Amino acid sequence: MMKPTNRLKSFVFKFCLLLFAAGVFLSCGIDEYQYLPAVPVGNITVQFNNQATIWLESLESSVRTYFTHYTIFYRIYISDFPESGTIQTTDLNKINSTLASDYRTIEPKTTSSKTTPETSTISSLFRNYQTLSYEQGSVETDVINSPNRNKLVIDFPQTPGSIPYLTIDDGSPWRLYRSTSNGNGSFSPVPDRYFRNTDGINNSDNAIPAKNGDVANKTGITGDRYTYVAMYIVSTGIDTAAYTPIYSIPTFIGIFRLPDHSN
Repeated sequence: MMKPTNRLKSFVFKFCLLLFAAGVFLSCGIDEYQYLPAVPVGNITVQFNNQATIWLESLESSVRTYFTHYTIFYRIYISDFPESGTIQTTDLNKINSTLASDYRTIEPKTTSSKTTPETSTISSLFRNYQTLSYEQGSVETDVINSPNRNKLVIDFPQTPGSIPYLTIDDGSPWRLYRSTSNGNGSFSPVPDRYFRNTDGINNSDNAIPAKNGDVANKTGITGDRYTYVAMYIVSTGIDTAAYTPIYSIPTFIGIFRLPDHSN
């Protein structure tokens, strides 16, 4: 019986080593990659400039282990342009030049080929945006955390005095709540935390970090004042290895006109 040569032994050893390395790569490398799916653009429908319907997809079981919630980023813009219909990209500069600039900056990222952006990318992209909160009865929350298929409706009723709200699966309305903090610290929204076109929210003097830190000013307005809000939704989670936040690619929801506080 022929004994294996040293060359054959070396070949077998290297082959086994290669198989072992491949097994380690497959079991450790790919399985640890944590991907958060973005909300598909086709799952969002906008009615004029006062309502958005968002269908959230049911997440796969593997994704549910690190998904935590959906984050909606927003920014309010003062304007003198009274758009009552659907807002087109050609309207953005008429509404507020800062809105047009923000949209041009963020829009390429909503169509990025990257599946999960870095935390620093999202933080930089939305550095002038705030996180939307909700008034659920007497409780404040900023979390929409169901991993199942859900229907979200964000409504900005245009009847004067109305307060914009969100519903989940046609349930009880949660009033939309403005943030009270940003990357530069806390601020005190004027006149309150509701999304309404008031003399306090559309006053240029209040569009400063300490007061309305979520509002972008527009100079040179001599007539009537209006306010609009732009919104984006992002899937949010926790990297279970590094314990750092992870995000999906952001999805543009739309731009909405805030209802007047009163006639």
